[in-house]
Amino acid sequence: MLPPAEVQGDTRTGRDWLIVTLAGLLLGGVTFLFQATGLTWLANSTATWAATAYLVGTLTRWSLWRSPLYGVATLWIGLTVWYVGAEILPGHFGWATLGEAGIWLGAAVMAGSVFGYAGACRRYCVRPWSFLGIGVIGGVLLWEGLYRLFVLAPDQPGNTQEIAGGTMLGCGVLAALLLPRTLQDRWYALGVTAAVTALGAPAAPLFQLILESNA
Repeated sequence: MLPPAEVQGDTRTGRDWLIVTLAGLLLGGVTFLFQATGLTWLANSTATWAATAYLVGTLTRWSLWRSPLYGVATLWIGLTVWYVGAEILPGHFGWATLGEAGIWLGAAVMAGSVFGYAGACRRYCVRPWSFLGIGVIGGVLLWEGLYRLFVLAPDQPGNTQEIAGGTMLGCGVLAALLLPRTLQDRWYALGVTAAVTALGAPAAPLFQLILESNA
């Protein structure tokens, strides 16, 4: 005998929030750990945060409002964990950075909504619309790979940025090529990937300008 529908719904909602909470805690904790140990080239990754919201969207129940909410909540939990950890270490956090924290929380609303829904669309949207979710995550990976290779790497010693950038670049292309189920969907996904990459090109300098104006 199946449990009542409302009981099933409550169970799935609880499971979804458990996924959101664990993903946010892991994201914030790992980011803080990498930064505290000097591995900032691993920690400072827009694509990693976007991909986390995306994965949460694929693992949780789809809804027009629920999927974006799950993505936003995941990133907010991650930011909260990071700032709590940064406050523990002297010199990493102060009241002067609250404006910057507000900017990051606002950015998390936009990114969490977009990538949370994109992940849900990848799993639940009917063809051909599922390619949109694939193209979005492929685009952000491709964009950060190019940004690391051609903007960050020339000014930093060693080859860590080249390795990270090449890995993300490859993951972005592979996502667009391997995740779609048909050749037509692959072309669509590659088109969305290219469009997202182009739209993201001015995002980094603009965001940095906003941060510096609130420093």
